[in-house]
Amino acid sequence: MAVGRKIKPYVKISPLKNLRTDQRRLINAARDRLNQYKDDFKELPTDNLAANYQNVFSGATNAFAGAKNTFANAQNQFSNLENTAEDLTVNTQAADFEREQFQQSQANLLQNLSGAAGGSGVAGLAQSLANAGAQQARQSSASIGQQESQNQAMAAQQAGANQMASAQGAQSAEMARMQGAAQQQQMIMGGAAAQQQMQLEGASRQQDAILQGSQSQRELEYQKLQGMMSLEAGMAESTQASMDSRRSWAERTFSDRRLKKDIKLLGLSPSGIKIYSFKYIDSSIGEGVYQGVMSDEIPQEAVVKHASGYDMVDYSKLDVEFIKI
Repeated sequence: MAVGRKIKPYVKISPLKNLRTDQRRLINAARDRLNQYKDDFKELPTDNLAANYQNVFSGATNAFAGAKNTFANAQNQFSNLENTAEDLTVNTQAADFEREQFQQSQANLLQNLSGAAGGSGVAGLAQSLANAGAQQARQSSASIGQQESQNQAMAAQQAGANQMASAQGAQSAEMARMQGAAQQQQMIMGGAAAQQQMQLEGASRQQDAILQGSQSQRELEYQKLQGMMSLEAGMAESTQASMDSRRSWAERTFSDRRLKKDIKLLGLSPSGIKIYSFKYIDSSIGEGVYQGVMSDEIPQEAVVKHASGYDMVDYSKLDVEFIKI
């Protein structure tokens, strides 16, 4: 702006001045808010949200750790089998009976033939009869003994078969019971393992969801502040641009004598520049009475040639203010 004192009786406050003051106030307020947003942005946490992320599988236990071998106490059901034929005895009944029959036969023959005196023929006959009786007795005894031996062998064989069948049945029942217990234990432990896996996976997904939600919330806060900062910066830039534009209009306005009428000298500026009041011939340039200079009476460095051929004045280089009176 121009330096030095103006001529007080003729210098009035430009209506643009209040506008520029309001614009400066808006710019300063926008900058204050922008600085506050910057401070808020600096205070936003930048720590790693996953720093305390825990492995939910770290405490997982082996659901099969307590598994037991259900076949550990299996017993051999055939270990106590007994030889049912080991106590079989030789049947002596037949031999005893044969001996008794032979002795009785001899006694009978000797008694019947005792009356026959010493005849060799009689004695030979008696001997023959005795031999025949003995042979018959042996045959009877052998037949009886053979039947008894067969009965004993069959009894021992059947007892052994019964014992084997009982042992096999007990062994099959024990095996079935232990297999069922093993399957039941496997199903229980498999269910426990699946349940534990589901719980751990659920905890992991929940933790991931919480972490992602926190991260998204933080990103939204960042974006919100960035948007507000961009908005405030844009508002400040727009206000500044408007202010610059208005300042350019105020400081570079048409001051060519050929465009003015009702020109009256008001006085001098501190540097000696003549100050006039005037009206524009063309109301589209401005309506009413203005205070300013004539472009042909000021230093040429403050004169700007417009494309129309008329002079404009850069009042920022003068100690005179262009205002509407």
